[in-house]
Amino acid sequence: MNAKAPLLFLLLLSLLYARAQTDYKTSTKHKDGLVTIYYTKSIPATSIYGTAASISRYGLMEEKTKKIILPMKYISVFSSYEEGLYIVQDSSEKHGLFSSRDNKFLVEPSYSKFDIFSEGLSIVQRKVGSGYSYDYYYGAIDKNGKMAIPDTFSFLGNCRDGLLNFKQDNKYGYLDRQGKVAIPAVYVNASNFANGLAPVQSAEYGKYGYINSANKMVIEPKYVFADGFYEGYATVYAERKFYNMKGGNVNTNKIGLIDTKGNEVIPPIYESISLKKKGGLFVVSKEGKEGLIDSTGKMILPAEYKDVGEFYDGIAKVEKTSGMYGVINTKGKFMLPADYKEISFLYSSEGFYAKKDGKYAVYNKDMKVIIPADTAKRVLVNKKSIAFIFSDFVKVYDINGKFKKLITQENVDIYGTTYFSNDDSIRVPYFKVISLTDILTKSTRKLNVSDVSDFNEEGIFVGKNSKYSFYDYTGKKLFDRSFENIVNFSEGICGLQESAYSKPYLADKTLTKIAELTTVYYGPYSEGLAMSKSQYGGTVYYLDKTGKTQFSVYANEGEACKNGRIKIKNSANKYYFVDKSGKTINSSTYDELGDFYEGLAGFKDNNKVGYIDTSGKVVIAAIYDEVSNFSNGVAMVKSNNEYFQIDTKRRALNTAKYHGAANPGNGTFPVKNDSKWGLIDNKGNTIIDFKYDEVRPMAENLVWVKKDKKWGLLTASGNSVTAFEYDGCTDFENGYSKILKNNKIGVVDKFGKMVLPAIYDNVGKIYKGAAVVIRNNGSNTYSVK
Repeated sequence: MNAKAPLLFLLLLSLLYARAQTDYKTSTKHKDGLVTIYYTKSIPATSIYGTAASISRYGLMEEKTKKIILPMKYISVFSSYEEGLYIVQDSSEKHGLFSSRDNKFLVEPSYSKFDIFSEGLSIVQRKVGSGYSYDYYYGAIDKNGKMAIPDTFSFLGNCRDGLLNFKQDNKYGYLDRQGKVAIPAVYVNASNFANGLAPVQSAEYGKYGYINSANKMVIEPKYVFADGFYEGYATVYAERKFYNMKGGNVNTNKIGLIDTKGNEVIPPIYESISLKKKGGLFVVSKEGKEGLIDSTGKMILPAEYKDVGEFYDGIAKVEKTSGMYGVINTKGKFMLPADYKEISFLYSSEGFYAKKDGKYAVYNKDMKVIIPADTAKRVLVNKKSIAFIFSDFVKVYDINGKFKKLITQENVDIYGTTYFSNDDSIRVPYFKVISLTDILTKSTRKLNVSDVSDFNEEGIFVGKNSKYSFYDYTGKKLFDRSFENIVNFSEGICGLQESAYSKPYLADKTLTKIAELTTVYYGPYSEGLAMSKSQYGGTVYYLDKTGKTQFSVYANEGEACKNGRIKIKNSANKYYFVDKSGKTINSSTYDELGDFYEGLAGFKDNNKVGYIDTSGKVVIAAIYDEVSNFSNGVAMVKSNNEYFQIDTKRRALNTAKYHGAANPGNGTFPVKNDSKWGLIDNKGNTIIDFKYDEVRPMAENLVWVKKDKKWGLLTASGNSVTAFEYDGCTDFENGYSKILKNNKIGVVDKFGKMVLPAIYDNVGKIYKGAAVVIRNNGSNTYSVK
């Protein structure tokens, strides 16, 4: 039977994180001082959407005044490319035109489509019909929201060179800006004007040529297809790719380039030709490879590269083979050889960064190295700065390569790190960090583990990477072996499972097998016995140090042996004690049962509480409403809504009564008088005056007290050791106390000095000055100014 031996994780304090909520988020900033705002909300699976989803709604806000001028109830809001005018889509998916100058809709959402403006006109689409039977009609709206061209056309292209392409009776022609026919609809196909020319397909020749605005064919129709002009050049096709559906064959394009005079600049032999790039260059491709040709038709880079990128300040990235990059200039000369693993340009064409041999370097636009090669995991850039991101820190430079700051952060989430807040800050998320810290030397060592247990009594802990291993309090791995499951040593015995398919067993300190386990081992060993359970529950076993079952009981839970007694919780959720042989100490079961302190344990039966001794005999009858454990021969009990002290003979210590009490420790008792708390000793003498909101028992002659929602530390005589600045605390042990501040845990010594900063989510036991500490996933924000 395979046992899953549990690893006891550090769960010292449970913290709640309050996240600031905002009513909206911002996205695009616009030239007129407005910013697009939006919110997102979840839609449950029970909604009309059928499955769980989320929806976003958008609006507009003045960035400076934060005044919302368009409420967040629209599917989309985007610029129309005319300042102050926005294309808005409402919840019924209709589009309209909103004016920020007039703070109103110039065109109410009523169109199925609304194009951005071109030469002062926007093409709108109107859908007529329903279901699967509908038609589209097109018109044009001007900047005032007026219908410049009626929405009665079956097609209408964008305005270019003062003309709009239209369709009538399955033929194409051109309208002027007023909607008058400038060129009759006589062409089989046609596209927009540019550079004074438009490609058209002549019905007479069946080929494409180019007309001018006077409808004169100025470039003869001899191409199977032709694109519109862009910056004085157009691509034309001698052959055009098509699919032969029967045979599955694909013909390749044969594309060339002409100027506005119809001169052939590049012969029609390429599969693709780009628009003109910066520097007057064209990317051409043939047989899946790319090259560069200039505007005179000269080949400056042969078509033998996987990819040729855009030019920025006269340089471009070239991918020679998959994953190998270089940089060329506009003459096709390599400024960096194509042996870099990564190249990426900075903002505003300020330069680029490149990766080679596992290191990143940053170059300016003049090819000068401004940040030397370094072993960063990633480079993050914005308009103002450059960040080199490492596993445990971030180096920030300005855009010219000047070092600005070092940000130290363990276990950085390399790909989650990002700029925000107008690029003036950087958010650095981090993964869970488990470390071993030495309080005395102030050193911290990150552990290469994903989970961890706390120290046992000998300073040994268990850490998991892919498997579990033992470590000592210095972080040294104790054995070369790792295991599928481990239960840490207790009284020199541990539980081990080597693989998911092997039987678990008990082992000694040399990891020598003591006995195989047939039950699920929990431990720990205490007074020579350890708890184990049946795999599917119902029976609790106690094993001796040879691995044999000392006794078993049918029960839900069992606790560790203390002072020769073991507390058991049965299937009816009642409690009782057994001795080390499994024999019950009496015939009673209880609703609640405390541990033995000074030979007595509190029990609850029928809503009343009393005490039994280690033989099970009731020594103080169940006549109280509440009781504490005994401490230095005295306990605190409650009766008739009053708290008072009694001795082991049930005699009241004195006549003093209190309005509240907490568990004692070291012979000291936190008690409440009226609305304030103080501390008394086991004779009823006041140690700490009644003037605090909360008090803990004395430990190592120190007392934690709470005032105005914060905890502070006092001496036994009531003198302040620390300010009232902590949100939580633990009692002192071996000279140290854990504190909680701003939802993080730290450690103070008996002088109140912070010996471990309050930056952790969990802090384990302190053993010889060492502690296991954990920082969970999170993020920090740093200014990069």
